[in-house]
Amino acid sequence: MTKAAGICVYHVDLTPYFNWKIVNWPPLDMDIRMDQSFSSLPGPVLPNGVPVELNRVSFQFPVTDAGREDVVCCEEQTIHLDPADGYGRLSVLGLAVNGSFSEEMTVTYTDGSSEQKRLYLLDWYDHDKFPNNEYPYGEQLAILMPYHHRQDILMEQSTAVWQYAVNLRRDQPVQSIRLPDNPFMYIFAISLYDE
Repeated sequence: MTKAAGICVYHVDLTPYFNWKIVNWPPLDMDIRMDQSFSSLPGPVLPNGVPVELNRVSFQFPVTDAGREDVVCCEEQTIHLDPADGYGRLSVLGLAVNGSFSEEMTVTYTDGSSEQKRLYLLDWYDHDKFPNNEYPYGEQLAILMPYHHRQDILMEQSTAVWQYAVNLRRDQPVQSIRLPDNPFMYIFAISLYDE
């Protein structure tokens, strides 16, 4: 557990679940692709292996320059947690490609109960489609990148990483989170927190 801006936060360790690489660093000689056009995010403008505070919530951003996977591509993985306490909110840091998506995820508590939660992730290109930053499902813009890569070409088109939060039962610790089955949804980090 950490504290950021007076908020107690539990950073979910996603490292064992990372199964895809979408962040590109020019010296890496890897097959990096987010979509069918071999797009990737620019490593130099993203956090790298450090805690980062976005919209008053702390996340543990993955290491992206080491030549290994740096996101969870959602394929119904069950993420196991071990928080000592219950938290009131769960926040996801991620993005979608090939469209925006709304999918179910399952949160299971230590007492054996579970609840379905809706996860919304907007497309990484969609940051400028909504006037006054009024996003349709309460998403928040977390990181705006001024460019991205398509194969080895720098594309001067901005893209975004999104933050989306759901309420939890505060009286029970979370035991696991079962992610949706949608390979167009990518997750960098998950945090549990109280406001």
